[in-house]
Amino acid sequence: MQRRLAAWRNWLFCLLVAYLLPVQARDALFAAMYDAPPFIIARSTLTSESDVEGIDWELLQELAARSGIDIYPLRYPLGRALKDISQGKMDIITGMTLEMANQYQLGHLDTPYYQCHVRFYARPELAQRIVRYEDLFNRTIGYVRGADYFPTFDQDRRLKKSAVGNIHQLPGKLLRQYSQIIVAQDCQMDYLLSQLGLQQQIVVTRYDPQQTVNLYIGYAPKALDSQDLARLNRALQQLVADGWLQHMAYDYIHPQE
Repeated sequence: MQRRLAAWRNWLFCLLVAYLLPVQARDALFAAMYDAPPFIIARSTLTSESDVEGIDWELLQELAARSGIDIYPLRYPLGRALKDISQGKMDIITGMTLEMANQYQLGHLDTPYYQCHVRFYARPELAQRIVRYEDLFNRTIGYVRGADYFPTFDQDRRLKKSAVGNIHQLPGKLLRQYSQIIVAQDCQMDYLLSQLGLQQQIVVTRYDPQQTVNLYIGYAPKALDSQDLARLNRALQQLVADGWLQHMAYDYIHPQE
């Protein structure tokens, strides 16, 4: 109990600092982290100061070590995280696409750190019948509020879409028939279905939109000066080039191998 109370105090202190201090006066960066396994995995109990684990958190820790810039995580729903970062209330966010950066007028580090693909998922019998984009019509499609998938889908008002707060809710929404199809990045959904033991009950549809998603680290306007930005860019480029990131991520995405 004492450890949980201490973790809560640490979390609340970081949150107050992030909201009350002007960006230019901060000695550290605060990272908005939303549930997106295996990149950001929320812990079920408050037994650690970070309250998260996963690819993105390990990446941020290594970036902090190599750049000399302290980074502290705060858990957020994606939609609120993007809003707060655009307003300068938070500093950085992982798992950002270029579309998000443009929409919310955020900066991003030069090097993408991971690549995923957008896929649609359904029950096996329906998945075989979803062959073309047009087959999505008249089906309720679950998606994560604030996420970008690809422009045709994102902007299509003819589709019946049903938003959730985080990716963990999508499989249950489909199994309870609140949606018939769900859309997600494969590197997240495949991991989640494996962890839940649902690989046979929820499968990829035959329709493949052929959309690649590069993931970036985004930052708020005025959150980084030119020196800090250069240090983070250099550290991330090295992490990707020397294979550290790929090796670390592989252990999360292929834990049984």
